Amino acid sequence: AQTPARAAVSRNLLANTEFRDGGAGWSLREYGAVDGKVTREGYPSIRLTVAKAKAPVDAMISQVLPAESWAVGDTLTFSAYLARGKNPAFTKKTLPTLALYAVVNGERTLFPSSEIKKLGDIKEAGTKNKSSAWSRFSVTMTVPQAAAEVGCLLTFPQNGVMHMAQPK
Repeated sequence: AQTPARAAVSRNLLANTEFRDGGAGWSLREYGAVDGKVTREGYPSIRLTVAKAKAPVDAMISQVLPAESWAVGDTLTFSAYLARGKNPAFTKKTLPTLALYAVVNGERTLFPSSEIKKLGDIKEAGTKNKSSAWSRFSVTMTVPQAAAEVGCLLTFPQNGVMHMAQPK
């Protein structure tokens, strides 16, 4: 996630975006893992895997931004490269969501990417893992009043595999 509001130069506010330190700084939960075999520009990806779920699940990876890195009114942009494994058919309700979020009064509000409209928008990872097998998506939000926490996430509710690389 980047913020141009307080500095003339945007900078990456996320920790461990090349996943050189494994999943350090990221909440991978039960579905996420660092994958050194599926790479982008030589850097590992995070793989979200959902298998044999009879109903959509909330597989998610996320990172909370340090409180000192943002302020109310800042404009933040979260972007990441996504690639998919061979997945079954998706519906609009079961597409992955790339989002920024803000927690206000104990409730998390998502600012999701509207760029992911269908599974075809996300390229398949393939076996050679070339950079061209990745699709870049981004989402922007303005930090709302009374925000107690700000972060970013990728959710994946359907059986299959999704990869995320080089988030910022």
